Amino acid sequence: MKNNISLKSFLFIVCITLMSGYLKNANAQSNNTTPNDTYMDKLVGTWTGNLILESTELPLVFIVTKDSSNNFKAFLDSPLQNAFDVPLGELSFTDSEIKIDAPYLAAYYIGRFRDDLTIKGTWNQAAYSFPLILIKKS
Repeated sequence: MKNNISLKSFLFIVCITLMSGYLKNANAQSNNTTPNDTYMDKLVGTWTGNLILESTELPLVFIVTKDSSNNFKAFLDSPLQNAFDVPLGELSFTDSEIKIDAPYLAAYYIGRFRDDLTIKGTWNQAAYSFPLILIKKS
């Protein structure tokens, strides 16, 4: 699909979706899963990437944690939009693909590990798909 969406339109969609979902569910926690797959453990940390929208980059930061009960939680920051700690949904690893649901954004990310520090994938939102490479920062 060709990405013929203006930057202003896309940012408006993301911003409205972020605000409506985040504010409505401000106290909600992301899905707690207990997968046994070692690939899920590789997700723990801070991952950064840039969505390319026309000639502008929109930085995204994914934060994935694992508690002492082996529950995974994920949050999203979009610094340019002043959106921080947006709860994400289910984290899954199936058929060599990582999927991170973002139900409050009506979006999801699907990717594959290129190595332990890089995931190559696609951010999907509102009928649009954008390549998104995530680099592990910590």
